[in-house]
Amino acid sequence: MIGLNQRELTQDTQGLLSKKDFVSQFGDIDKQYLYYLVRHHKSHQYYYDYDLTPNWRKTGKIGVLGDRLIGLNKQKATVDLRNFEKESHGLALRTIAKEAFQTKTLKKVILPNTVTYVAPGAFGKAKVIKAKALQKQKDGSYEYVYHLKKNVKERTIQDFYNTNKSIQSLGGDETYRHRYQMTMRKGQTITLCSTIKVGKKSYVMPDLYLVYKTDNKAIVKITKGKMKALQSGETTISAYLSTKVRDPAYQLQVIIK
Repeated sequence: MIGLNQRELTQDTQGLLSKKDFVSQFGDIDKQYLYYLVRHHKSHQYYYDYDLTPNWRKTGKIGVLGDRLIGLNKQKATVDLRNFEKESHGLALRTIAKEAFQTKTLKKVILPNTVTYVAPGAFGKAKVIKAKALQKQKDGSYEYVYHLKKNVKERTIQDFYNTNKSIQSLGGDETYRHRYQMTMRKGQTITLCSTIKVGKKSYVMPDLYLVYKTDNKAIVKITKGKMKALQSGETTISAYLSTKVRDPAYQLQVIIK
């Protein structure tokens, strides 16, 4: 069992707190917020850590990509992790630690499609139900692999952005690495051109591996990588990889005349 004090348990009932929200509620300085990001967390059924930006200690830039499962609060024969995102107040489960399932009662594990890495030996002899893209590696781990012109492991993706020439870049902010704006005519259809960067190469991602969220579904319709303007107005679209990683992700503001 992982020990957390009452203050920490109270924080965890609110999901991921921004630095501004943390300071306003708990009145603490930067070091306390950093501790909040790196400490263990608890929901009703799970113990987890925040899956943080790689190399944040060197770069000084820290961000939360999702959650890392480190233990179970309740022992069960079947563990269905598809409800994890709801329990953690919207943060997707991305990685699973080797010690997450230290129980002899486990028979079956059901994983959500957001899991990108599982440490070797995490499941023991339990049956695993998972996405086809989460593939077992030679060392016994599981990694999420995109099947493009070449196989691309999720952890090797350096950037995710839009390459449609008709959009205007607005720069980035704390939430989105890239922000864009574009104007369309009612009835017009455009290709979104959501693209990843891996090393020196870039790949346009097929719709199979993408998630688009819009704040007004009556304004636009997105299918098979294309967006159609349905009626006049404005809407904001957030684009993610299918694993719902929070960074990289981009935002597109659409104005329809």
